[in-house]
Amino acid sequence: LPPQQISCLPPRQISCLPPRQISCLPPQQISCLPPQQISCLPPQQISCLPPQQISCLPPQQISCLPLQQISCLPPQQISCLPPHQISCLPPQQISCLPPQQISCLPPHQISCLPPQQISCLLPQQISCLPPQQISCLPPQQISCLPPQQISCLPPQQISCLPPQQISCLPPQQISCLPPPQISCLPPQQISCLPPQQISCLPPQQISCLPPQQISCLPPQQISCLPLQQISCLPPQQISCLPPQQISCLPPQQISCLPPQQISCLPPQQISCLPPQQISCLPPQQISCLPPQQMNKNHTAFQVIIDLHFTNVNMDG
Repeated sequence: LPPQQISCLPPRQISCLPPRQISCLPPQQISCLPPQQISCLPPQQISCLPPQQISCLPPQQISCLPLQQISCLPPQQISCLPPHQISCLPPQQISCLPPQQISCLPPHQISCLPPQQISCLLPQQISCLPPQQISCLPPQQISCLPPQQISCLPPQQISCLPPQQISCLPPQQISCLPPPQISCLPPQQISCLPPQQISCLPPQQISCLPPQQISCLPPQQISCLPLQQISCLPPQQISCLPPQQISCLPPQQISCLPPQQISCLPPQQISCLPPQQISCLPPQQISCLPPQQMNKNHTAFQVIIDLHFTNVNMDG
């Protein structure tokens, strides 16, 4: 048959056409081709295939499909799509993409990925994830989150943040940090720590605590307070001060010293002792009492007299 007569063939005879004549079929007859002949269609005729025949296309012909026909591909053929056609996939077909093709997804399609495929995203694609999908990221991908997405992390993922991202946490998430990460907090975030986490601060960060948090320090950390913060200690914590810090107490706090610490007061602070504490002074410090304090404490005065006579007796 010459080309001009092929169009006159009845449907039942189309299957008898040799490969070279198939290209002469008019659009309305292509749908009559049997599966084994579809592979003989030239690129320009593939667009005439009805949906039910698209699944018969061999891999090398899938790239010739027009955009509107891509949605007719069965799952097993999606992996044959070239990169530029992946963006034409409808949402329900994205889950059929093999891992190596996920990197070809445009931003607006990433949100259609099922949880099990999120781990196949490239670092530069992670920023396109919507909040509800961030929780599906595996630990090794969390470090690729941009600052604005860190606040979408669920508590169980915060521990996977690398040090450089911790500063991007919003105040309400700081309490989810595990102890080893607290040391990575920048000064401005330390004030957001809840009381139970303050004890995890390393010595070099204690100086960043605001006054209202100093009272949450455990005894073993009080010695790390810088001099200017000692005055913020509540009465019950003063007894935890090491000897070298007692000299930094302001006058109004000296009265909170327990008896065993009074002996650590330097001479210039002894005059701040209230009457009831003077009796706790060791003999060698009594000579530092100003006259007005001796008159208020008979015991102290008596000790001085005893010391004086003891020295006289020893001399003579």
